Amino acid sequence: MVSVVRVRRSMVLGLALTLMLAGCATNTTARDGGGSGSAAGSDVGESPSPTPTLSGIVDADAEALAQSWLDDAVVPPGAVATETKPANFLSYYGWPCQPMVERTGYWTVEASSVTQVAKWMQQHPTGGLMVTTPGPIPEGTDYDEVTVGNAPAQDSLEGIAYTIRKSAEGVAIRAEIGVKPAGSVCPEGNWGGPGQG
Repeated sequence: MVSVVRVRRSMVLGLALTLMLAGCATNTTARDGGGSGSAAGSDVGESPSPTPTLSGIVDADAEALAQSWLDDAVVPPGAVATETKPANFLSYYGWPCQPMVERTGYWTVEASSVTQVAKWMQQHPTGGLMVTTPGPIPEGTDYDEVTVGNAPAQDSLEGIAYTIRKSAEGVAIRAEIGVKPAGSVCPEGNWGGPGQG
């Protein structure tokens, strides 16, 4: 009986800690404008509210970096930024470190394929980052959805997970951006970085 109570108490404490950590992370949608890079180039609107860290202190550097990655996101020529989700994306990247400063951006590209957009994005990472998803996309393959990761280093747990999804008008792009603020805690083990699962 004692061991059952201890197990239940451990489970409750573990659940409470998980909920507390999950509540610290926020997800903010893109403002009008989108990335500069080789695409639309218009400015992104006001910055979202700061994300508190575990200690309750706002990390201005992490906030600024996340916003700069959104502002400078490199998307193909002709991509148009949108404030609303332009497609039903099948996959999402779960940031293993918590809390994270997060941003999300959306774009659409007309008269293109997922393969064309993904290949272009593999050759044009967002400034200061590198493409971390493995291997080229095979020629002649028609995908419904592909992910391209951009990160500061191959084993980084922060960066951008770009998801390219087929849509009725052509292709939709989503950027999931995550930056580790001061006090962020990463679990032990081998974790795939942005766009790596």
